[in-house]
Amino acid sequence: MVPKKLIKPFSILLFVLGLFALQIQLNHYLRLNAPVGIEEISEQRVNRTKTDPRFYRIFSVGHLPVVVDWIWLLCLVDPVMTRVPAGIHPPLYYQFELLTRLDPIFYSAYDAGATLLGIIRKDIPGAVELLHRADEFRKNGLPGYPERFRRLYWPNPWKVPLMLAYFELFELQNVPRASEYFIETSQIPGAPQYLSNLAARLQKPDGQIEVGFKLLNILLSTTTDESSRAELAKKRNALGVALFLRKLNRTFAEFLGKRKLTPLTASRYWDEFRNQPSIPKRDPLGGTLVLNEEGKIDSTTLRESVFGIAAHD
Repeated sequence: MVPKKLIKPFSILLFVLGLFALQIQLNHYLRLNAPVGIEEISEQRVNRTKTDPRFYRIFSVGHLPVVVDWIWLLCLVDPVMTRVPAGIHPPLYYQFELLTRLDPIFYSAYDAGATLLGIIRKDIPGAVELLHRADEFRKNGLPGYPERFRRLYWPNPWKVPLMLAYFELFELQNVPRASEYFIETSQIPGAPQYLSNLAARLQKPDGQIEVGFKLLNILLSTTTDESSRAELAKKRNALGVALFLRKLNRTFAEFLGKRKLTPLTASRYWDEFRNQPSIPKRDPLGGTLVLNEEGKIDSTTLRESVFGIAAHD
């Protein structure tokens, strides 16, 4: 048992030792993550892993906000602007990852982190992961805070799913997933009116394909490389076939509905349907129309998936 007269000095000693241990760890962390200039190769040589935030909470001995501010400053002054290769996270990713673990309510860290990682460094997986964490806090953590706090520090929570929609649409080119985020964003109080109009368009039968065509037209208008333009034109043709098949399948569904038939029995009436004068015999690219095992009209045209959009509703 420590004598009473030694309790205070002993407490001070423990405090000093704790600060010393924290300083050693922080120095190591800062040396590992400090900006070193534009050296993409050196970034890849360092074997970085995610840091356990519990260590910083324990050894900050009540000064966690100072640690958070310091990591935030490191993120803001990082001078490296080069794009990282696919599958590589830059050091900046690990800084933002730790920062948002230590302070989950730090909206600016999510916003700036996703922008710097996704737009500047082209670490799309890192940016999307950061935004998913922000979206999880928006749904599960933010409602527990007072309204005044939300108004001051999270004034526009709809921006988080909107940024996810942006990355899904323009970077990952997944129109169905982007549509889900656009629709979700439009339902959040305070979201701009144009998002409601966009959500209504996306929920139309061919809304996603219309958005896909618009995206392809944007890409074609900004692309000068001929081989890339040829690939984009190929995607646009495939999307045209998908639109054709969707409309034709709706016509076929009406045909079956009038006869009170189900898609499982559609094969019995396929010949009757396709022999009608108004029904085309081939798709716009010349492929033969066939009926698949699900009772849906398909085509023999070989085509790749375009923006994650299926050929059938």
